[in-house]
Amino acid sequence: MKKKLHFLSIKRGLFFCLSLSLSLTAMPYGGMALAAEMDAATKAAIEEALGAGNADTEVATEKEKAEHKKTSGTDSANKVHLVEGVEVRGITEQPGEIVINQNTIEMTPTGTNTVTDLLRGQSSVQFDATSRSGMLGGEITPPKISIRGAKHNENNFMINGMSNNSRINPGGYDNVDNGGIPSGDSQALIIDPDILKEVKVYTENVPAKYGSFLGGVIDAKLRDAATDAWHGMASFRYTSSDWTNFHYTDADKKLTEGPARAGGNYQPEFYKYNSSFRLEGPLWEDGLGLMLTYTNMTSIIPLTLIPNDASVTERRVNQNFMAKINTPKSSPLFLSLAAIYAPYKSTRYSEKYFDGGKFSVDGGGINLIINSYYDTPIGRWGNDISYSKSDLSRLNDKDKLYNWGSFGSMIDKTFNGKMATEGGMGNYKQRQTELSWKSDLDLKAYGPELFSNQVSLGFELKRSMFEASRGGYTSFLTGTKNTNAVGSREDGIIAGEQFAKTKMEYDARDRYVNIFSPSFYLQDSIEIERLTLRPGVRVSSDSLTNNTDIAPRFFANLDILDDDRFNIFGGYNRYYGTQVVQKALMAPTSNTSYSRTSYNTPWIALKTTTPNYSNLGDLKTPHTDEYSVGASAEVWNTLFKAVIVKRDYRDQIKVVPIGTTGSSEYSNRGKTDYKGITLSAERTFDFGDWGRHVGEFSATWSKTKGNFTDWTNKTYDEVDNIIKYDPDYVLYNGTVTSASSLPANNFNSPCVITYTQNSYFWEDRIRFMGVLRWEQGGKRIFSDVGNKNTQLGPSGMYLNAYKEGYQEDMLNVDAKLSFDAIKYNNHTLTLELEALNLMDRKNLSNIGTTETTQGSYSLGRQFYAGIKYTF
Repeated sequence: MKKKLHFLSIKRGLFFCLSLSLSLTAMPYGGMALAAEMDAATKAAIEEALGAGNADTEVATEKEKAEHKKTSGTDSANKVHLVEGVEVRGITEQPGEIVINQNTIEMTPTGTNTVTDLLRGQSSVQFDATSRSGMLGGEITPPKISIRGAKHNENNFMINGMSNNSRINPGGYDNVDNGGIPSGDSQALIIDPDILKEVKVYTENVPAKYGSFLGGVIDAKLRDAATDAWHGMASFRYTSSDWTNFHYTDADKKLTEGPARAGGNYQPEFYKYNSSFRLEGPLWEDGLGLMLTYTNMTSIIPLTLIPNDASVTERRVNQNFMAKINTPKSSPLFLSLAAIYAPYKSTRYSEKYFDGGKFSVDGGGINLIINSYYDTPIGRWGNDISYSKSDLSRLNDKDKLYNWGSFGSMIDKTFNGKMATEGGMGNYKQRQTELSWKSDLDLKAYGPELFSNQVSLGFELKRSMFEASRGGYTSFLTGTKNTNAVGSREDGIIAGEQFAKTKMEYDARDRYVNIFSPSFYLQDSIEIERLTLRPGVRVSSDSLTNNTDIAPRFFANLDILDDDRFNIFGGYNRYYGTQVVQKALMAPTSNTSYSRTSYNTPWIALKTTTPNYSNLGDLKTPHTDEYSVGASAEVWNTLFKAVIVKRDYRDQIKVVPIGTTGSSEYSNRGKTDYKGITLSAERTFDFGDWGRHVGEFSATWSKTKGNFTDWTNKTYDEVDNIIKYDPDYVLYNGTVTSASSLPANNFNSPCVITYTQNSYFWEDRIRFMGVLRWEQGGKRIFSDVGNKNTQLGPSGMYLNAYKEGYQEDMLNVDAKLSFDAIKYNNHTLTLELEALNLMDRKNLSNIGTTETTQGSYSLGRQFYAGIKYTF
């Protein structure tokens, strides 16, 4: 019955896509597109004609450029998908590359205004099911994504080709409490798309120049400063809970009956605004260009505390400051220097503390990037240098925690009628510092017309330094009534009322990790008449594990009719990820317990604990083997593509116990298997007065299995499942089952269908973009509480228990309308309106963690209003 319903849902989704393609409207040069393959010579010729010439463009010989002019792009030596009716919005080297250009970035409706939110129109990218939770509408952090079965922290995020990854603890900013170890995002800096000119994404068949990932590569390209004249932009965007519809399950409705508490999972009131400013132009005529930008994404979230229902206001703030200077594009030596400061700050409170227990989680930092390339007689030589420093810290200006008894002045300040809590647990600071130099040489193509080679080679040298500092603090406990007490709060005494009878002193700890990671790659693009071969290899190592890893890469494409209209392609590639340093960086404290009999007697030391250090263990480098095959065809003025991808993830990171010590370390027990097929079609229509429209359809069917039970927040630290229970087997639906056969509990929709449509009207003064995303429901797992600890597994440890659940289908439509209300000379005033979940669907974002919980709905219809001035 479920299969039949799935089929009907798919038909409805397809029908809706076709209807939307006729009713929605689209812009002409925007779009997320899997653009067609073309060889390096043609790319260079086209970009020379367009005056593009960016650092990612490969260099062609003068002979090839001349030949391109003669053949106008139709000769087999200069293959390009430029068919009438198909608009090429991104230039790609092979299938698996997605280019999101600047127009699409500006037009995409987005809730968080982050890079990953731009990918909702891609069916091969899976999103965290809770990324638009209706209970946490005030959050602004990027949604977590999975590419081809990988976990959200196994992608390579980059800025202008340089690393923007956080390797400390990317478990999510939303999982930090007053005394916890801070966790953040997979991206070290949360970049606002307003400072970008394009985003390049690789989902499969990734070239050898990219490494340090298992899933995919997301490279955010910064805008270049204008060198023709001075330009500027100022914009403001706003939404609030008043402009948002909410849907609640029966379980969540119980939360709505009471006040929203600080630190909880319920944010019924919030106010968000996004401001952006940019000024750019030449420092002198035909000289260096300078760009200054500032963006601010702020969310204000009113909440309450349990004691006295006191009101507090939490904030989330992400800012981007950027200064960039670059030479004109016409210069044979292109050089740019970008300085980015992107702090993220989450101000939080603790619901049980009568003083609020205020603390903050601080992330982000700085990134200095130098990009350059020089066109030599033999090819293009590029050199990139970056220096980055990012923090991930929990900051609290109080290092004493008090737990008072419920009497005297504390009677009305308790959270449970028995205890009143105030203070804090000090700071926990973490920092990642990286210095990297990357050099690439793209040689000009050489060889006869029917057999040519284009070699690319390069290296990267990276030094990564990590440090963690945990401040000491004191916790006062066992408040004892004594009206004669004399002393200060610093010593755990409220004069004339009570004193703390016991206390715990936690000492400060520091840990450091230093890693050197060199890598080298070599790749050759071989053209043999209609056949293109691209063999390559990447060699990488790191000083943390002393592993040296060799990753072969191979891609082949056959142009069947030698006119670039019908292509068959495929490849085998191995990708190596990186090591996670959270365990090596964790700074556990030892503590000493004290007691006293009265307020005026000395403290007596009772016991001192030994810190349990966590270790990385003897690790291999996680890797995945990828096999792909596909085809593309241009018929009926439409570009069709199909690709099948199989990935075997091995040696992934999981936590294991170290004997019976209570400590743990990382292991390579993680394993995931992925299979998927993606079909896509895109076409451009020009209806004259009725506008120009670009429609893109994509559908991905996939299946992911792995031996992880938490795919979202605790990927790096599944202590509960590993330390207490058998790490390799579980009790699943009452049967002893290998953990590796469990369905992925997130990022695992069996079928995802997307449709995007971009339109321009009235000489492009009215622009519209619609994004439809339908996700088929599928198997999920939830905890079988009643059967935990009831059966021993093969290891002699008890089995954790799970049951199979079913996730409902999700349908979401987002839309954005832009109207240039005033245009005068080079001055434009634009009004913008966005609607997320336009159809106000009740989308169940997760099924809950136990059989009796229902999960939560995503946000209902939400409106954003914006205004932008450009000159």
